[in-house]
Amino acid sequence: MKSTYKLAVFLFIALLPSLGYSESILKLGEGVNLFAINGKEISKGNGFFSTKNEFSLPDSGTNQILVSYTAEIKNSDSYELEDSDLSVVKFAASDQQITISAPSISSTKQLETFNAHFNWSLKTSDNTPVSYKVNPLPLEGFRLGVDYEQKLSEFNRTSAAAAITPAETIAPPVEPIGADDTEQAVILKMLQHWYKLASPETREKFKDSL
Repeated sequence: MKSTYKLAVFLFIALLPSLGYSESILKLGEGVNLFAINGKEISKGNGFFSTKNEFSLPDSGTNQILVSYTAEIKNSDSYELEDSDLSVVKFAASDQQITISAPSISSTKQLETFNAHFNWSLKTSDNTPVSYKVNPLPLEGFRLGVDYEQKLSEFNRTSAAAAITPAETIAPPVEPIGADDTEQAVILKMLQHWYKLASPETREKFKDSL
């Protein structure tokens, strides 16, 4: 039994460098709404009124995020909140904090200009610009109840500049093995990691094989 445990630990540790264990941090500027990271929808409540503005990104590779911007538009003597179109943004991160922000927008005309150009600003913590590719995510009607994972899956099958291929997809971070982990705890972490990497079809085949 101990030899099985040692082999599992050895294989797990040996694979860590190729699985992208280290992380970068994505920080959202004021008014930036994050909907998905690398094709996976994130939990709700990360928009204009959210207090959470930092998210982990897999390191040393291509990342893709789905974002929008909520602007305060002046209308006569009052202000109204209006959302920009959805943007798919692709960039590379390497053990760094990256902040995404939008230009100051206070009028409908400025919002229309932003929707036409998607001139986001991506910068590292030392204010170095980060290059990126961006495209709008085609979406008709209301956003309520939209399956963003499905929409991104369709988008990534196109030739758009911000689309990611399966080869570019980043593996999710691996949970480190603790010194007190039992054999079954290590096996559980390995199963959870590989399940996250599997496609929906592979996951269903796995379930059917049990």
